[in-house]
Amino acid sequence: MKKHLSIILIATALSWSTTTYAQEEVEAVEVNQDDLGDVSNGFKDAFFNALAEKAKGNHDRAIVLLENCAKNEPTSGAVQFELAKNHFANKDFNKAEQSVRKGIELSGNNEWMLDMLFDIYDEQKQYDKAVPVMEQLVKINDNYVEFLPTLYYRTGQYDKALKSLNDIDARQGNDDPRRNALRRSLESRQQQEVRNENNIESLEAEIAKNPKNEQAYINLIYMHSRNGDQDAVFEVAQDFERNLPDSDAAHLALYKIYFKNDRIEEGVASLEKVLTSNKIDRETKMKVLQDFISMSDGRVELEKAVNQAIDWLSDDIEDPNAYRAMGDFYLKKKDLYKLLLFMKKVLS
Repeated sequence: MKKHLSIILIATALSWSTTTYAQEEVEAVEVNQDDLGDVSNGFKDAFFNALAEKAKGNHDRAIVLLENCAKNEPTSGAVQFELAKNHFANKDFNKAEQSVRKGIELSGNNEWMLDMLFDIYDEQKQYDKAVPVMEQLVKINDNYVEFLPTLYYRTGQYDKALKSLNDIDARQGNDDPRRNALRRSLESRQQQEVRNENNIESLEAEIAKNPKNEQAYINLIYMHSRNGDQDAVFEVAQDFERNLPDSDAAHLALYKIYFKNDRIEEGVASLEKVLTSNKIDRETKMKVLQDFISMSDGRVELEKAVNQAIDWLSDDIEDPNAYRAMGDFYLKKKDLYKLLLFMKKVLS
């Protein structure tokens, strides 16, 4: 990130005589920003040795030195900030976040700390977490406002994205090609949303007129899914099941929602209706099975349901990808006995 900061640093560095000297000055600026305070010479030596190790790319060594500094000066925000940078360089984002948040507790919401926290979220594409951090940064330094439109766009806050674009254009003019491209994308999306809303309204009207119209429910579920509105998907799927109890199609949406909300028994019952239905084609069942096995990864409470799902379909499988998904499931669980039984059934 730090594009505006990088420009400032690059321009400044060009005026200095050596790269090494520039690097030392940048480090000094960061240290002064956090203020080491009244500390021992031993602490300062260890701290600046850590900076030197970081500059050479020896991040593990820098972390060891900084952790010793933290033991000696547990209230130093500067130490936590440097720890965060080294953990970030090692791509240990959890520890980087822990360090920078501790630094914020000690030193407050200063620009350097928040900028580091933003980088941690941005690198992991955790844009929902990144947005409030960027909003805080804008209050400190309005140069950061350039980042807001794209962040709002990535988190689906399209009205805010458009408003922030308008605010920037009002101050800087509207001749920036990147902002104009984003604006066109936003306007196109808004037009599509209007069309979607019209389609949703017409489908809802059709269902109100004829509650037994199976295809209208399916289309409406698809529209809400495309918009990412899972609450609406669930509501429509429940109406679908209630008004057309003999149709199994509603459970293509319901089983996933049940499992995501830890309603395991309802999810298993819904999944069984899909996988044992004679009204749902084999290809769709295979996709559902693969999706469910993927969903169950790391969730112990779903393992029994996966075994049941495999049993429901193991006599009627022709898709090689489904074989692979089932085999991988047993391998991950190191259940060689069940893997051998499954392979024997497949080959027989």
